[in-house]
Amino acid sequence: MSRTSLWGFTFDTDIDLPGRDSVEATDVTIRFGSVPSTIPEVRSEGVAYRAGPGRFRFAIPGMAAFLISDGSEIVVEADESVHPDTIRLLLLGTPMGALLHQRERIPLHAAAVEIDGKAVLLSGFSSHGKSTVAATLHQRGHLVISDDICSLHADDEGVVVVEPGPTELQLWHDAVKRLGDEPDDYRRARPELDKYRVPVETVSEPLPASAMYVLGNHNQDGVDIGEIEALGKVRTILNQTRGSGYLEGMGAGPPHFRTSMAMVTQVTMKRLVWPRGIAGVGAVCDALLEDLAS
Repeated sequence: MSRTSLWGFTFDTDIDLPGRDSVEATDVTIRFGSVPSTIPEVRSEGVAYRAGPGRFRFAIPGMAAFLISDGSEIVVEADESVHPDTIRLLLLGTPMGALLHQRERIPLHAAAVEIDGKAVLLSGFSSHGKSTVAATLHQRGHLVISDDICSLHADDEGVVVVEPGPTELQLWHDAVKRLGDEPDDYRRARPELDKYRVPVETVSEPLPASAMYVLGNHNQDGVDIGEIEALGKVRTILNQTRGSGYLEGMGAGPPHFRTSMAMVTQVTMKRLVWPRGIAGVGAVCDALLEDLAS
């Protein structure tokens, strides 16, 4: 097992994680083992998951099953034919999101970078350029905080903070090329996927969240940034939360609501839309930085 710090917790893990080496006491154990076909007291379920108080089961037939328990253990039962990098990628998605819910965090579907000592979140649905924008801002001198999942919570003083996440960005082939690198210099996220694990310089301490940009695309010229009002903020947070469909089933609704309300009052939220295509990423970063400065 290795001991790794990620999203504010220390993991003893049988699976390589993209975090920092740690000597702190263990918060979460990740191990290979047998995963039962169900969980006690199922309160919500879908095609791939079953959720209940303190338990969450996620499975993809023929690949792997995961049991997440009490925010302190993840048991992984993997098919022998599946590549370890594929298991790793699956683990870093839905199972980690469920674990963070159990630890009373909001696992936001977002990347985040440090700008002027604060966390700026880049959220949005898949293929809207979150990691690519984060990579470009990193190239301009801004440290990365997290990618794909951002762990947020209100600290003891009520300030919404973002915890340091993965020490790598997952970038598609054309995004790596745009940054001036060669994709073959990096390991693929999974063998058959044209997506690469690019190490980046990251923050080492949680940072207060100052702004959140919801990325999207439009069919017009240029970049457009618009404010999201209070009620829209609540909907945006819920829409961008990993696992929002099983919040109540897990009993995670109240802590999610508390942090969401803190975010509404503390975090500026805006929509940032731009023409589809990687060529416009530089203009997106210019517009974002100009907006923050204003």
